Amino acid sequence: MTPRRTVRWRRWHRAAVPFLLLVLFYVVTGVAHAVQEPDLDEPGTLSPVGNGPDGSARLAGLLNANGVAVRVVTSSGQARTALDDLDGQPATVFVPAPDFLDPRFLNRVAGRYPGTRVVLVRPDGGTAFVAGFLSGPSRWAARTVAPDCGADVAVDAGRAAVLRSRYTVDPRTRTEAVLDCYGGGLVAHRMRGTEFVVVGATDPFRNSRIDEVGNSELAVGLLSRDRQVIWVDLHRPEPGPTMPPPPPPPAPDYRQPERSGNDSNPMWAAFPPVLWAGLVLLGILAVLVAVVRGRRLGPPVAEPLPVAVPATELVVGWGRLYQRSRARAGTLDALRAAAVRRITHRLDPTGVLPDDEALAAAVAVHLGVPVEQVRAVLHPEPPTSDDELTSAVAGLDALAAAIERTAPRPDGSVNPGGTP
Repeated sequence: MTPRRTVRWRRWHRAAVPFLLLVLFYVVTGVAHAVQEPDLDEPGTLSPVGNGPDGSARLAGLLNANGVAVRVVTSSGQARTALDDLDGQPATVFVPAPDFLDPRFLNRVAGRYPGTRVVLVRPDGGTAFVAGFLSGPSRWAARTVAPDCGADVAVDAGRAAVLRSRYTVDPRTRTEAVLDCYGGGLVAHRMRGTEFVVVGATDPFRNSRIDEVGNSELAVGLLSRDRQVIWVDLHRPEPGPTMPPPPPPPAPDYRQPERSGNDSNPMWAAFPPVLWAGLVLLGILAVLVAVVRGRRLGPPVAEPLPVAVPATELVVGWGRLYQRSRARAGTLDALRAAAVRRITHRLDPTGVLPDDEALAAAVAVHLGVPVEQVRAVLHPEPPTSDDELTSAVAGLDALAAAIERTAPRPDGSVNPGGTP
């Protein structure tokens, strides 16, 4: 090999090594994410009869060994029937795939079955919003952390792998957190006598991870508070509420008025007055356009086109201008308008919803939540700090995500839901 070829080889080697390392990093990250994320569509995933790595048969066996009766149901309707059969006795409803659940179920359980605990495993932003939580940033894989709280169920378990998705209690629910452990990986609050618990990872409930650190103690502690566990074993989205079709617009009346034989202008009466009014408005508009276009004397002047700016840089620039001028109210108004467009497009693609009150009522009926809660999200108070602005924007985004997940698209399909 000549010295010149050796130099070229070394240059190629120095340039290729960083690229190959980057490719290797993304491949390893993708494989780790695929291993960490169970497929909720599979029948055995997080199921009390699932014996595979992502099943939960070992957890069901631990519950039975602790004297807890497990009743398996496959729909939200069967879960309500099981709660009715208990005749007021306390129970724990375990929902490993809350994104497949009918969103109205959570609101119907709150207040109707006091003393009930509902455990939700890693819900997305829309489902968490219905349950009274706000979702925060997520990790690629679950992290093992210390409890960092004084709750007995967390202290007894110790370190556990629950920190993957983070949650906080929505301040608009006006409830206080009962649990806030593991850095937001285990949060609970009590709403109208019903305790809602969110867990930020599936690891403590899976056969392949239940024996690691304090996962088994935490999972059993959360589900064994009562002697009855209603296990909602869902593996496909439940059909959500359907909106009634809007009434058809009234048909125009094309009948011509009776005319006598002495009409001097039959052409005027041959067409409806709306047509003539439209032609007059078009004529006025044409005159205004001509006046505006002719405001400068002389021939047109050739000017260079403006420089094309990438969308990301444009949005970042606008955001910095808003931040520098402290225009929090303007920022919230712009983001609220975008969220309203997303919601209206899904609930009523024809755009018949007349005002904000009708939109709030339609959203409340669709999600099965109180209209006051929806109105508080769509019309928040003007923010006075960046934290208030962030909280208001998170509520708008969660509400829009809940509608987009459950409302049908214009082609009739529905978002499949599930853990992202």
